[in-house]
Amino acid sequence: MKKLFSLIIFCYVLFLYSCNDPTKEIVKNSSNRSGENIQVSETDTLINFYRNKTKRNPYNYFNYNKLGEAYIRKARETGQLSYYDKAEEFLNYALELNSHNYPSYIYLGQVSSSRHDFAQTLIHAQKAIEINDIEASAYGIMGDAYIELGKYEKAKNAYEKMAKLEPSLFSLSRLSHIKDITGDTEGSINDMKKSISYGIRHRLPKENIAWAEVILGSIYFNKGDLKNAEIHYKKSLSFLKNYYLALEHIAELNAVKGNYKISIKVYNRVLEINPNPDFYIALAGVFAKKGNQNKANELYEIAKGKYETYLNNGFNGYLGHHARFYADNEIDLQKALRLAKRDLEIKRDVHAYDTLAWVYYKLGNYERALSYSRESLKQGTKDAGIYFHAGMINYKAGNFSDAKKYLDLSLKTNPYFDMNSPDRAKAVIKQISLAE
Repeated sequence: MKKLFSLIIFCYVLFLYSCNDPTKEIVKNSSNRSGENIQVSETDTLINFYRNKTKRNPYNYFNYNKLGEAYIRKARETGQLSYYDKAEEFLNYALELNSHNYPSYIYLGQVSSSRHDFAQTLIHAQKAIEINDIEASAYGIMGDAYIELGKYEKAKNAYEKMAKLEPSLFSLSRLSHIKDITGDTEGSINDMKKSISYGIRHRLPKENIAWAEVILGSIYFNKGDLKNAEIHYKKSLSFLKNYYLALEHIAELNAVKGNYKISIKVYNRVLEINPNPDFYIALAGVFAKKGNQNKANELYEIAKGKYETYLNNGFNGYLGHHARFYADNEIDLQKALRLAKRDLEIKRDVHAYDTLAWVYYKLGNYERALSYSRESLKQGTKDAGIYFHAGMINYKAGNFSDAKKYLDLSLKTNPYFDMNSPDRAKAVIKQISLAE
């Protein structure tokens, strides 16, 4: 079972969308060629609206910024990376029209962050701050980049500056994230609840609130509270129907509960919206659990092909996922090592250290695995997967006391963190106990 993209996760807390946009609440219906009704989303309407405005007035940089912003939102809603390319095109044109243009740098920071180009994200953030140092947004994307680079104190300072300037869904959710990384789960939950309340109160776009509900649900899931996780995943769908992130987490939830038929159905729906390699792997895991290894292998091959395509196209966002997939399935471990090392060069966050530790574990180099595992634990992140890896690495290294401690922690933190590893953790704990 794939793990929530830390990924997936907080570089997606982006700049505040305008709450007074003239097309904000418009939803249109049109017909496809077969005569069936299809829904044009609020975001599609925004894109069409600002496309028309740029055609009528091609020298107004504001409209190009809004068009770029709308494409970023579309990318977030669908997970389709090509929309970021479109956003970048219009944002760069806005800068050509007005180089002293704060919003363009903010949006371009979001685009570079989506590509895991965090050095460029910091450049965009700094340029925005040079233009206006009392606007909150630049400190947010700056903190996002620092988190991915493993500079957590700098990230915390940037987020606190952002929240001081403007307490909002965007600043509070970021504070929630830094608390989650450093082990303050309850503080993380409280800040995320506050961020959602702000979003509802200020009538932010539905995608923003739907995203925040998914993140809150995932925090509950990661502490083993499936009931509250499900509540918030469903709340997310009440704001944004067919939101792929909410559906994907609902599929994951059903899988760990053993509701495989429902999980498969929902994952298939997710893949129709966003054919992400991580989701193919997750679905493959459900089929493997059901005993249909042939179908699982078929899906693994699709995921492998997609990872390779991203790699060949120079997109670095899936390096860690790619490496973990190869390590988990013991596919070309030397390549997994190269991918994990490259990921750590780019990111330096707890998950990158954990991935490299796990690859070294699979290679049988337990000394190096221990070294990187210890780095992944330094922030106090309460993550069952990281604890599980630490436990297995220590077990192989002969550190049985530490192995038992971390495997116990993985089960206490979240006994549902995937469909297979909890059973492996229990088996190793039993072996250690029998040997004592």
